[in-house]
Parts: sequence; C-alpha cells; structure tokens
Amino acid sequence: MLCQRCHKNKATQYYMGDWNGTLFVTGFCPECVDEMARKSVLGGYGEVIRQSTGLYPGKETPRADGAVPFPQHADPELITRVHVNDLKYQLEEAAEREDYTEAARLRDAIKTMSQEESYYES
Repeated sequence: MLCQRCHKNKATQYYMGDWNGTLFVTGFCPECVDEMARKSVLGGYGEVIRQSTGLYPGKETPRADGAVPFPQHADPELITRVHVNDLKYQLEEAAEREDYTEAARLRDAIKTMSQEESYYES
C-alpha cells in the first residue's frame, strides 16, 4: 500500500480510526509521519494528540509496528478495500519487474475482490 499522503513511498505505519461508526485504516511512510508530527507540534497540537492517543508526535511509539493485527471484526467492505489496495501495490511491483504472469494473476484477483466490494455496496 502506498502512503496516503505522498502517494510515492510504501506505507509502513498504519492508523485505524472510526468515522461515524465505520472503521478505516490509513497508511503512511516514515517521512510523512515525521513531517506530520513536526507540524502538529509546531501547531501546538502535540499535547492534544498525546492526551487523546497516548502518543506524543515525533516520539517513538510504545509498540512495534504490526504488533496489533488488523481487526477481523472491521467492516467487510473495509477489509476488502485494504486487500484490494495491497494487491494493486503488488501488481505495480510485478509490472515493474516485468513479471507478466504474476501481474495477470494479481489483476484477476483484484477484479474478483472488486466485484465482492460492489456486493457490499448494494
């Protein structure tokens, strides 16, 4: 999955939230996380973030990345969307390597999962 902010680097840090009862996950690269943390502290929001999340922007998190698995009780549409985004990233990598067999397999998997996602929308 690519960083949701710069859309260039691979996301390595994921944040889960709840928007009006719908769980969502966003991923960011380390460079964007550092930049957002710096801007939060400079903007005076460092303490607010620490109070609401227990983390202070720009400081190391108390757990290792990936220590908390993606919740299986999340909205099925969200789970499908996360998997589709991951497959799209893998497809781009396969195309860059010119591994067309793998790219075709991933393309078909994305098509199948996208059809499942449209099932949840109806």
